[in-house]
Amino acid sequence: MQTNAGVPQGSVLGPLLFLIFINDIENEIKSDMTLFADDCSLIKPYYDLNVANICLNSDLVKIGNWAERWMVNFNFAKTVFINFSNKINKSSLQLVFNNPVVEVFEHKHLGLTFSSDMKWSKHMHISVLPKLFKN
Repeated sequence: MQTNAGVPQGSVLGPLLFLIFINDIENEIKSDMTLFADDCSLIKPYYDLNVANICLNSDLVKIGNWAERWMVNFNFAKTVFINFSNKINKSSLQLVFNNPVVEVFEHKHLGLTFSSDMKWSKHMHISVLPKLFKN
């Protein structure tokens, strides 16, 4: 089987080759970016909604250009954003990554359930409490 892009699945060197392959994805990104395996997250603390919209959308365009250049496909169905705030009236971002990005109010990432209100009760209810009271 011939591989046109990416790294061979299941190979011993696959994870290392993948890290080398995606190493330049962060080069021109202004937001903070976290990478774990094949998950990528952008983080942008903000006071001004317009500044955040411009920065994040610009970074999404750069990531899209990178993906096109290196023939990488992102799963747009799994692309969401969460706006963390303890304010009663939260501002809403308008993000686009091929299509409008869906805002969620809770999101499970690497085994943790994050909530937009920054409380851990949902994570505790889903992950920890059932294990404590298991027979």
